[in-house]
Amino acid sequence: MAELGKATLELRTDSSNFDKGVQGASEKMDKFRKRIGLAMAAAGTAVVGFSMLAVRKFAEYADGIDKMSGRTGLSTDLIQEMTLVMNRNGESIDKLDKGFITFSKMLDKFNQGEPSAGLDKLGFATGDLVEQNGNLDATFLKVLSRLREVEDDTQRARIASEVFAGAGKDLLITLKMEEEAFNDVRAQAHELGIVLGEELVGEGAVTADAMADVAAQMESLKVKIGAVIAPFLINFVSWIGKALASIMKWRQENRTLFDTIIKLTVSIGG
Repeated sequence: MAELGKATLELRTDSSNFDKGVQGASEKMDKFRKRIGLAMAAAGTAVVGFSMLAVRKFAEYADGIDKMSGRTGLSTDLIQEMTLVMNRNGESIDKLDKGFITFSKMLDKFNQGEPSAGLDKLGFATGDLVEQNGNLDATFLKVLSRLREVEDDTQRARIASEVFAGAGKDLLITLKMEEEAFNDVRAQAHELGIVLGEELVGEGAVTADAMADVAAQMESLKVKIGAVIAPFLINFVSWIGKALASIMKWRQENRTLFDTIIKLTVSIGG
């Protein structure tokens, strides 16, 4: 019987230890689940944040390309190709954008038979540079090719400035490239996946417009909320002003008492 009692006691003790072990494991699993949940929530937040940033970047980039295409008449593909070419040469296509205003005006007049010093020097005749369907790609590339053929650097720079105004100087390094090297970099822009297709650029521009509309709506909402709050705030500020004026007046009339109250308050607080 003594042995049976001892065995029963040991069994109960083991059972108790087992229960504690199970409970401890359960608590650890709960903590583990909570940590996993927090980690997943943090990861989800990071993914959402990154996705929003990626959408914004896409919209801004595509919208910039789309608008530049509208201003210059160049295709969105050529603009992106030229961006890579000029970036590699330490130049900026943004500055070339402004030069196209001069180039477009000169081209219109030249195609109507009006002489152009810059284009004449490059050996072009009236009708040589009539763009197809409003697309200036072929015309622009022809002009670059002729500029590249000018051997004297000073003369090339002068003609480039006549054709593209001040933006001509931002093409000088690009104009020193061999034709084959220039076209290779343009091709690389596609191979590297840098060039967004025309359809994708259009979608990005639409996205940018939608985001701008939302931002405008949010600003309008702030204004409207401000308009609702303003009267109450004005009344509150007015009340505060009157209350402070009354306090200051009372202090002047009861300066000794006021100073005593302040001193006692500071003393108690200290």
